[in-house]
Amino acid sequence: MILHLGMSGSLRVLPASTPRIAHDHVDIELDSGQTLRFNDPRRFGSLLFTADPATHPLLKGLAPEPLEDGFDGEYLWKITRRRKVAIKQLIMNARLVVGVGNIYASEALFRARIRPRRQARSLTRQECARLEATIGQPVAQAAE
Repeated sequence: MILHLGMSGSLRVLPASTPRIAHDHVDIELDSGQTLRFNDPRRFGSLLFTADPATHPLLKGLAPEPLEDGFDGEYLWKITRRRKVAIKQLIMNARLVVGVGNIYASEALFRARIRPRRQARSLTRQECARLEATIGQPVAQAAE
């Protein structure tokens, strides 16, 4: 099962007898007798079933996340070469970096002292290392 909360979705564990409210879309009965309920007022979320999530088209081409092994200054250096796109757009591209949205990107670039509109290919190795060090900070803080 692949679950994406979208922008406004939420999961709640509730007693199975809890009445449904507006925008409750899916109930999953748990072994404990409780219900895992998916609520999404804006309907941007999704619930998909697949035999192997790692091979699902939505997930198989994703890049590393800022907090996982393989994501470092050298990785950023390699993906910025030959790319004219603004660095902010590059780090928000899930095919290159996973989990960095608009606010996280702005915060990381501010902390790294790199202008968001600067061409990605113009960054130095030192700047890529500095960005790598800052890009995980807002992501890690949000995970706490």
